[in-house]
This record gives sequence, C-alpha cells and structure tokens, in this order.
Amino acid sequence: MKKLSFILCALVLTTACQQNKKDSDQNTEPATKENNEAQEQAIKSQLTAAVWTLSKIKGEEVKKPAEEQQEVHFMLSEDDKVSGYTGCNQIMGAYELGENSSLKFKDVATTRRSCPEQNNKENEFLEVLSQTSSFKLDDKKLSLLNTQDEIIAVLTYKASKAKVMDLGQWELKTLKGEPVKFESKENNKLHFEFLEDNKITGFSGCNTFSGAYSLNKDKGIEFSQMISTLKACPDVEFKEAIFLKVFEHSTSYTIENDQLKLYNDNGKELASFTAL
Repeated sequence: MKKLSFILCALVLTTACQQNKKDSDQNTEPATKENNEAQEQAIKSQLTAAVWTLSKIKGEEVKKPAEEQQEVHFMLSEDDKVSGYTGCNQIMGAYELGENSSLKFKDVATTRRSCPEQNNKENEFLEVLSQTSSFKLDDKKLSLLNTQDEIIAVLTYKASKAKVMDLGQWELKTLKGEPVKFESKENNKLHFEFLEDNKITGFSGCNTFSGAYSLNKDKGIEFSQMISTLKACPDVEFKEAIFLKVFEHSTSYTIENDQLKLYNDNGKELASFTAL
C-alpha cells in the first residue's frame, strides 16, 4: 500500500512539473520573440546610423583617397534602401536583412561615368555587394560575408552628417504650369524626398531615382549625380523623362504654403509640388 501511494505521489509530481514547464514555455515564447525583434531593430538602427566606408576588400587594405575625393562607401536607410559611391559612380538600390544576420543587396544600379584616371576598385566593390549573404557587426567595423562565410569586405563606421535642411517629401502637381495627371494601381505618387547627407530619392512614374543636391544663398539649389532604374512600363502614359529633366535644369526654389516650386536660371517655373 505504501509502495502504491509512493507511485501515485510520483505521478502527481511529474504531471505537475510537466504542466509548470509547459506554462513556463508558453510564457517565455512571446517574451523571447519580443526580445529578438528588439535586438534586430537595435542592429538595424546601428547599421542605418552611419556612413560605411570601405577599408578592406578581399583581404587587401584600401588606400584612402585624396582629400578632395570621396571614400568608397554606402549608406543604409530605415526604409531598406542603399546608396553610396564606388570610387567613380554613385549607386542606389535596396537591401534586405533577415535572420541569423543575413544581408542581401538587391536591384543595385549605378551612374555611368568613366573614370580612367582614378585607380578605384569599383568592379570589385559591386561584385562584393552582389555576393554578400550575411554580415558581422563589431563595434565600428562591419564585415560582409559570402555564402561560404568568408569575409569579402570590411567597412568602417563614419558618423552620418546632419541634414542641411529638413525639406521633406513633395508630390508633383504641375510641369511647366500644366497640371499633372497620374494614376497607379499601387497608388504610388510622383514625388521626391530630401534625405540626409544632401541626397534625394523619388518615383517618376515607372522608375525610382536618386541623386544629390546642394543649397546656396538666395534660394539657390542644384541637383547632381542623378540616377534612375531602367524598368520598362508600357502601360504608363506619363512621360517620366520630362519630370527628370526638371532636376537637370533647376537652379532656384521657393517654398510657400506647403508648396515647393523649382525654377530654371531664367526664373521660369519648371515644376510645382505639394508637401506630403
């Protein structure tokens, strides 16, 4: 009888322990998921808070350029965009972060300058971006790894410059005084946005574009290093080339009542936008 009582007690204790463990596991699962999400967001914040300059590629140290030249670099934005400089051309595209520190660069496009006088590693840098499958972040050093877990490039943290002016996002309303009509199944808007480090990005009806801008006295503005993706959209009637020409010819601007206007060097209005 004592033996039977002992067995029953053991069974009761075992069942109770198993239930407690099950309850404990159920309670910790949401917390673990929240912790992982918070950790991923913290890592993304680190990655997007800097300009990453190339210091080593395929095991070789990268020489610093002359003071008047840019370093090879890229920047990652919070909305999963990548932009940068290869040593000759500007780049733009997208990136994707995943589990286990996976990182992939997608749809990377470049401007088409020829720089025979510069001893740069443009092709190698672009190849590295296409081969990247994961990363390691160690203090102020970012290592890019391929599918064999080999380090193919090392980049160094550089503090991102502050915005010159918070000019925001703008939707296109008129071109040369004529109202713009545009409809999109995805509800996309013809627009552009001023970003950090004197960059812009936008959507021109079929393709996305990016570039740089600078401001000077008396409402002067200059856009440069413009680059666009090369998608073909036969169903889009809007002539995006006319929109992109605006940036080429703009030399001044005004902002009044949430309306931005761009003008050429003769003071003629090229386009107007409303704030988003």
